[in-house]
Amino acid sequence: MHKSLFALALVAALTACNATDEDIQAPTVHEAMTEVIIPASEDFQGAALDIYDEDGELNSSELTNDRWVALAKVASDVEQASAAIAEADVIEVADEGVVLGSNDQTARQVATLEDVRSFIASDEEGFRQEWRTFAAAAQAVSVAAEAREAAGFEEAALAFNEACTTCHDRFWYAPETSDPAAQGVGAND
Repeated sequence: MHKSLFALALVAALTACNATDEDIQAPTVHEAMTEVIIPASEDFQGAALDIYDEDGELNSSELTNDRWVALAKVASDVEQASAAIAEADVIEVADEGVVLGSNDQTARQVATLEDVRSFIASDEEGFRQEWRTFAAAAQAVSVAAEAREAAGFEEAALAFNEACTTCHDRFWYAPETSDPAAQGVGAND
């Protein structure tokens, strides 16, 4: 099993067994993002589109029972991973040598690993609160999915997406600048 998937599974298992904080080692932020949060976000976004019927109306029956169950499970996994990072003794952004990237289509410049570490260190409690917000949003997704409630699911999925955007803006992307030279624009264009 991949190391980080094992770490996420271990966090979930230990959390379910009421393990103490000393027993739980949170995944890195990068592991949680690439293996739990991003795939979940894609699932939530896809389902939020699929719950509309051919007349453009929200309709819970557009998703199968199995899909609702799967969405609730994914949301539960997000909630557990998010809580683990929010409450970790030490927040690890990524293993050394990992190059941070983005699945953002806006082509915003992702900060370096060292910059992200610095952004978090400058407001660690704010960063932890962002992960608590992920956990709460994921819980709302799970509740709506378990209830097979289309409007509640759509609202929760949108809140989850907004939580992602807010955290990325604060802790993931390089600060935007109006200086074209700082953005790499000019001399070679």
